[in-house]
Amino acid sequence: MNRETIMKNISIGKYIIPSWILGVVLIGLCIGAFALYMALTFTIPFEVKEPIEVLHYPSYLSLYPGDTVYFNVTVQNNAKQNYTVLLDFSLSNATYENSYVTFSNETYFVGPGVQNLTAWIIVSPEASPINAILTVKLFRTTYQAPGEEIKILSVQFLGSGTIIRVTLRNTGTSSVTLVAVYVNDIERNTTSPFSQTVLPNDWLTLDIESPWVSGSAYQIQLVTSKGNIFTYYATAPSS
Repeated sequence: MNRETIMKNISIGKYIIPSWILGVVLIGLCIGAFALYMALTFTIPFEVKEPIEVLHYPSYLSLYPGDTVYFNVTVQNNAKQNYTVLLDFSLSNATYENSYVTFSNETYFVGPGVQNLTAWIIVSPEASPINAILTVKLFRTTYQAPGEEIKILSVQFLGSGTIIRVTLRNTGTSSVTLVAVYVNDIERNTTSPFSQTVLPNDWLTLDIESPWVSGSAYQIQLVTSKGNIFTYYATAPSS
């Protein structure tokens, strides 16, 4: 057997296999592995949506000279984050606006959920008749209320599945007034009425009227008058 024959044939047991066949098999295995890798690649659409949604606003405003009109712009905050919202008004006739019209242009606190933003327009008694377009722009920024700090010391599950007791302490430098409490995103009542103010370094016990089940996890959120939300997670003890 010459050298060329040895290089072109490979012995496996009692079989002699041409080397080119083995090469084809190895290439096929490599291509198959690569194809398998590509088959495991997938994509997921991803988006971050605008949290503030405008639900309702006046479709038409009709005033006389000297009138003041109040109206609501209803918005929904679909996020759990608090925002500061500014409604900026402008007329299509800037000269007329500067001479005869005054807008509220107020800044509002918008927490999670639906809220009415009350705005107003004043028309000067000297105003002349006009037909114009009123444009409203909504600007939002993240709300940050300074000075409030609450530490939840303990959570107890009481009352045969009807009461969640929260003990907290004001660890900040300013008084904190609690105005609402949520359990798993559902607003709940307490056995003592809101609102309740906690002085600095003072503590408070809240009995929240909320059903609970042994072994289940609960998110407890305390909302203050300044719009801050303090969140705590606890699991009811197993039976």
